[in-house]
Amino acid sequence: MKLLICILLIINCGLISCGPLFFRGRPLTKHGMLGSPVSTDNVYYNSLKLPEEQWFDQRLDHFNPVEITTWKQRYFINDTFYTKGGPIFLQLGGEGIADPIWVVEGQIAANYAK
Repeated sequence: MKLLICILLIINCGLISCGPLFFRGRPLTKHGMLGSPVSTDNVYYNSLKLPEEQWFDQRLDHFNPVEITTWKQRYFINDTFYTKGGPIFLQLGGEGIADPIWVVEGQIAANYAK
């Protein structure tokens, strides 16, 4: 009986440990929550010319015409490589923390703009 319990316990631990790790419902793998492409305490990060943060008033509820509550939406603009008539890349931060490094380094839109 003790042997059976030990075997079941070992199998159970193996099944639990082989599953993907999650943080806030997102996998901690390649396609999960991404950290900053460059560490903020890195000398390279501090040497970059990062865009200043800008704000605009965003409506809280777009579907209720009576609701006029707003909140401040933060955004960054990197126009280093922009040429008149050229494409404009829009990158949405989604659920992650907004960091100006994302419009300078580490994302496909920044690489395409170069």
